[in-house]
Amino acid sequence: MLVEVKLLGSLGQQFGRKYRLDINTPAEAFRALAAQLDGFMDYMYEAGKCGVGWQVVDDDPLGMVETGLDLRIKTNRLIIAPRIEVGDGVGRIIGGLALIAFSFLVPGGFLLSASTFGVIGAKLVLDGLSQLLTPTPDNRKADSETIGQAAARGYQGLAVPILYGRCYINDLIPISATVYSEDIPLGADGAGGVNWGGGVAADADLYPSFTKMLLHFDLNLTDAKGNVTPTSQNPYWSSVKKVFGSYALSLAGFNVFNGGSPVVVSGTALDVGTSSATFEGQFYIEAPDSSNTLNQSTLISRYDSATSLGYYWVYDHTTQELRFVSDAFTAQWAYTINTAAPVFRHFALCVNTLANTVNSFVNGSELGAASYFGTLGNPTVPLMIGATSLATNGRWMKGYVDELRVTIGIARYAAGFTPPTGPFS
Repeated sequence: MLVEVKLLGSLGQQFGRKYRLDINTPAEAFRALAAQLDGFMDYMYEAGKCGVGWQVVDDDPLGMVETGLDLRIKTNRLIIAPRIEVGDGVGRIIGGLALIAFSFLVPGGFLLSASTFGVIGAKLVLDGLSQLLTPTPDNRKADSETIGQAAARGYQGLAVPILYGRCYINDLIPISATVYSEDIPLGADGAGGVNWGGGVAADADLYPSFTKMLLHFDLNLTDAKGNVTPTSQNPYWSSVKKVFGSYALSLAGFNVFNGGSPVVVSGTALDVGTSSATFEGQFYIEAPDSSNTLNQSTLISRYDSATSLGYYWVYDHTTQELRFVSDAFTAQWAYTINTAAPVFRHFALCVNTLANTVNSFVNGSELGAASYFGTLGNPTVPLMIGATSLATNGRWMKGYVDELRVTIGIARYAAGFTPPTGPFS
């Protein structure tokens, strides 16, 4: 089973935040990480000696106990978070050395060196695994109204009792005496974005009502706004060349059989007319193949080649400039892309109908504003990503695209800005 494993806190800082592993149990996850990450086993042992425990979470936000480490994972995600042990470490926090015992010191498990095995074995004997199985002493008294157990708290979804008559309440359920990161809902990263378990937060959308198309390209062509229907003759994906999320769209120029073909987007939500507009995304532009007779890489287009109506946004490899062409005006900006060592760049194009200007930005830096007259119009052809026409191969882009957003009704950027640091929310 392919499981996304997320490492939080200092563990994630040292060894990376996210891994995709083919595993069946949490114990297998620890063994797989130890086999691939140099120093992982030593870190786990040293942390255990310092009183650091671990919360291992799959489908239960409170985590699992030691014996759950060898049970089959129920979901396609697993969170591993360091936690300081309280008391004897019983409950949903697994003691550091107990985790080693249940994950590694098992038949067929990960083999430790003789010295490490001996040290860990001696430690477990001295501490006693029985300590981990000893019930927590109940320090509460019947007449006490204090909080005796930090973990005795309410949480979202807990049934609320309805009282009838005279009732004697022996214990209180605090709203929150102990909070785990897994209990924090999505969208609570403090910046208006989405942060799942400590990863990269999403870039907040300041104009959500103007966002008409949002494509994350995470192994699908789904519009996150639900306004348009993107399709492709031959969609390909890359889990290596990407910026955010797990995948990016792969484009292979005109040779669609060895890579991805352009994406065609149908839907009237992208009608621009006389409105301002912003087109932006993460683009990884490679050198075109020999079939690209115009030596241009299309970012996006809505261009009817039969009538020359519409617009397209391309990079010209011959003149080394970024160019926006419409039936009413043309704007170009000098910019050099080193296709021998390509990288992802955030490209943004803003058409401001109030100021009658069109701006182009690369990684948040403004290339310059150009004045224009006229409108972009609404040709009958759909919007395309990576080509101006399926029939004409002169401008097919070769490379990768990630996080593409189209905004209709406002020009998001009028000056230099900080490019997105996470996926669009």
